[in-house]
Amino acid sequence: MIRKILVMIGSDSDLPQCAQGLRFLDEADVVGAAKVKAVITASIHRNMDEVREHLWNMDDIDVLVTGAGMANQLTGADDAYLRYMVRNKKR
Repeated sequence: MIRKILVMIGSDSDLPQCAQGLRFLDEADVVGAAKVKAVITASIHRNMDEVREHLWNMDDIDVLVTGAGMANQLTGADDAYLRYMVRNKKR
């Protein structure tokens, strides 16, 4: 089974920190283990509605990889939104 992955990063300035992980995911794509559907930069501080919209509409995604810089509230906000809002959408 090929896993469909969405990568969400807090801002463009966080991309260099994530480069090694993105390369790893690219290699997994090459060998057919996973497919990165999108790499999105979206700040929970500046674009909360955009982040929520991406999370709400990720029905075809199996795995969410989230990361951000020093003030990293994105991972916790994503987890809470998926756990308490999106999960209830499917009921």
